[in-house]
Amino acid sequence: MENYLSQIKNIVSELQTTKIYILGKGPTSGKINTSILEDGIVININDSERIFPGHFSLVHSLWAVESIKANGAKAKIYFSSRTNSLVSNWFQLPYEPETFETPERTILTIENNQISITDFLFISATKLALAIQQVQNKKLEVYFIGFDFYSNVPNVITDFSDHQPEYTEIVLKSQESVFKTIKKYFQNSDKIKFLHVGNKTFSDLSIEVFNRVDASLSIPNKLKQNTILYQTLLENTKEGIPILVAELTNNHIGDENRLRAMIRLAKGAGAYAIKVQKR
Repeated sequence: MENYLSQIKNIVSELQTTKIYILGKGPTSGKINTSILEDGIVININDSERIFPGHFSLVHSLWAVESIKANGAKAKIYFSSRTNSLVSNWFQLPYEPETFETPERTILTIENNQISITDFLFISATKLALAIQQVQNKKLEVYFIGFDFYSNVPNVITDFSDHQPEYTEIVLKSQESVFKTIKKYFQNSDKIKFLHVGNKTFSDLSIEVFNRVDASLSIPNKLKQNTILYQTLLENTKEGIPILVAELTNNHIGDENRLRAMIRLAKGAGAYAIKVQKR
């Protein structure tokens, strides 16, 4: 236990950053500007190091071990429930199966300080992020990239799991439900800012915005006043550039978080303005 914790401290202490990027293999992970990841701490899930090798890698499935072996094991430290002589920086952690009993059971797993390997590795990644936060002793922004939970869209890299589509769809639906439970739990956290990158209704920013703003969400004084933005649009029309307006109407169904997600997605799709109705 102390051995791998000291390894975490050694790596984290060398990095002056407030950002953690947890990298899955969903479609959005293939659209990111990977140079953005260089300014933070990267946690790979299974073999996502094939997209971008990180500081830490969480591995559970045997197929992922084989994929990492074939790729040359590029992460700095590996945490897994399996024993392995693949690399010297491979640490075995206890396995804690997800029971899906209640949302409270998931939260109890998160609140347990011991880092463990779970069936849904984004739970383990969240616990690792909390351990890093304790070392840094400041609030961190934690970005989840490539967690799209789509069964009908291929992953960015080859899926070596060989799971049947029906099984994959069931698992992804369960994962999405658990993910939203954890996200809600950290909504007002003073330790980490839990951020989902994608095009889901619960996403905090689209992949287009993530790439455009260089993942900088915490500097509010960079936002321009509406009057300035309006003048810019007027100048654009003089040059023949059309104003793209997203018609959101009342599709937010009175949910502020849903509306905010819709606005972010509209901006990511290229809209300059939105039209919204009060429900």
